[in-house]
Amino acid sequence: MTMQQAQTPEQRPLYLPVVIMCAGVLLAAFGATGLLSAAFHAFTPKLSWFVTVAGIAITGLGWSGLKGSWSFGALFTALFLGGAAQLWMTEPLWFPALRFRPDDTLDLIMIGLIGLQGLTSLFFLLKTGAMAAVGRFTQTFGSIRIIVFLGLAGMFAVSPLGYLSYGGIIAYITHLIAGAAMIVLNLMTVAALLRVRGPGLGSSTFHPLVPALFALIVSSALAWLAFERLPHVEDEVAFLFQARTFAGGGLTVPAPPEAAIPGLEHYLLDIRDGRWFATTPPGWTALLAVGVLLGAPWIINPLLAFGSVLLAHNITLRIAGDTTAKLVALLMAASPWLLGTAASLMPHMITLFLTLFAWWALLHSRSAGTRILLWSVLAGVAMGWIFATRQLEGLILGSLTGLWLLTLIRERGGMPRVALYGMGCLFAGGMYLWFNYAMTGDLLLDPLKRYLNDSWGQGANGYGFGPEIGPPGGWGALDLSPGHSVYEGLVNLVNNMSALSIEYLGWGTGSLALFWVYILYARPTKFELALMAISALVIAALFLYWFSGSFYIGPRYWFSAFFPLLVLSAKGFFLLQERLAKLDITAETSGAVLIVLCLFGTSVFTTWRGVEKYHEYGNFHTFPRDAKAGGELGSAIVFFDTETVDYGSAFAENDPWMDPDQPLFIRDLGAEINTEVINAMPGRSVTYLKNGD
Repeated sequence: MTMQQAQTPEQRPLYLPVVIMCAGVLLAAFGATGLLSAAFHAFTPKLSWFVTVAGIAITGLGWSGLKGSWSFGALFTALFLGGAAQLWMTEPLWFPALRFRPDDTLDLIMIGLIGLQGLTSLFFLLKTGAMAAVGRFTQTFGSIRIIVFLGLAGMFAVSPLGYLSYGGIIAYITHLIAGAAMIVLNLMTVAALLRVRGPGLGSSTFHPLVPALFALIVSSALAWLAFERLPHVEDEVAFLFQARTFAGGGLTVPAPPEAAIPGLEHYLLDIRDGRWFATTPPGWTALLAVGVLLGAPWIINPLLAFGSVLLAHNITLRIAGDTTAKLVALLMAASPWLLGTAASLMPHMITLFLTLFAWWALLHSRSAGTRILLWSVLAGVAMGWIFATRQLEGLILGSLTGLWLLTLIRERGGMPRVALYGMGCLFAGGMYLWFNYAMTGDLLLDPLKRYLNDSWGQGANGYGFGPEIGPPGGWGALDLSPGHSVYEGLVNLVNNMSALSIEYLGWGTGSLALFWVYILYARPTKFELALMAISALVIAALFLYWFSGSFYIGPRYWFSAFFPLLVLSAKGFFLLQERLAKLDITAETSGAVLIVLCLFGTSVFTTWRGVEKYHEYGNFHTFPRDAKAGGELGSAIVFFDTETVDYGSAFAENDPWMDPDQPLFIRDLGAEINTEVINAMPGRSVTYLKNGD
């Protein structure tokens, strides 16, 4: 491998890289002002995002130059600008895919930057003699495995949903080829980065608190700036409604006046026997209620992300060693999938946290002396809490964990540990059954199942195949046709794999690159086989479900496989390092490239998601909240036009207890119904709200 001759600090002209760094920082700061406040910026949010990324790219160039690694800096800049240009030309919502037709001059510039990335990568590959090393590379990695790797990376570049719904198979194949070409382009850039001397990043070390705090800060910033501390899908509105109900001290609240019910109807909310309630399971919302009481429900998931990084590090440390543990913590904290999930109001972060806590507690119990019983019970309670949050995952994770404990039954305290773990599971799971009984009068009938049975048909939201499964008439591109079949299960599988390939780490190389390396080159240990089994069971179980759920924060129904994927990806990286060493590429160099990719995932991909997808996703806006916060509304009945004010945004501002001192947002259903509502709630003033008033 050709290496650049190192210069001493005295020999390097410091003024040029310092000037470049300062210019990059200023440019990034200028772009960031547009992201923080459009009022102080002439650019659109999307252009402000790209300017910020360009500033980061230029800063990286200057910093690399300061370290005497100009070639690395040039490739760093090409990767960031070219990768950002690829995202610029990508449809951000629903099912991401490249746009082929440029709409304006900026699009043409982006296409030019993608081409420049390719030329820069090719230049450095040729300059460092990479073409002459193709034979050694093929011999080291194996030609068949290289082809399989590229096939796996390319086949999930684009989701088939969005094409198959209208029979666009040719369009799907075309976009799949284009997406695969971008993956190859980014792999070329990574290969070139591995061939030049790096700036010494790869030998960095850190305390696990660093990635944990990073996850907390970035997900909190996303929640505050991109998600605007708002629910963005109907499920989140229901979760927030239930959390506010619990925070007020009840499982249900009194039903609104009958005249107001049509204007207050909302998905996943039910009214029965004079009571109003969300039909969602209580496990997540019981904790979210704490955030409601604190006045900041949005902070709960970022705090769970912080704890999850620390737990993941400690679990991996105990089983796989310090180096793997730190890499798992790094990948977790840099994952756009985790950061987006933690910024939302969805329940998947608590499932991850409780899973990791249960496993950490059980590992801790093996050396906890007299406290072995306490940790075993707490582990069981955590697993039972998962069951109260997401029943299928609770059954899978709780059962597999119990089976693992049975293999340790000959250890000291083995049988008591199993028994107490089971008791903890039954206690927390029993609380969920008690909740069902309190809500429906039947331990085994939960409010959600009853609600959807009544709305969609008996068993429509169940698992399995048949024409009766799923919502009547289907859900458009999200559900190809009424019912559920093996074919739709396969389509959902490919769709989730595609979403995972994009969202998991946010790398242009395909987020699953290291996982594919592991699959192709590893000899799994028992621990790794167990992680693979967990992932496989979660995926297989959800193959039977009619809905894939990938359109919002990635393949969220697969989030239980997140930690196993991280560990296997980390193992894949070390396998990659071993083979790269045979090509005279040092661990420090490959480590530096890994850090660059993680930086790309957070500073480029995650921010793109925040600007282009999560901000005002689902047409949710802060307008009703801003109007409420102004104080002029008082306790008014606020009729709003759903054509100008999003229903979910307005409804999310309602107090389930209908506090007489708070405004009540209700759909404007016409003068006659509005009059009935006004007469049913005397003493309240009346306001009509339109966005822009």
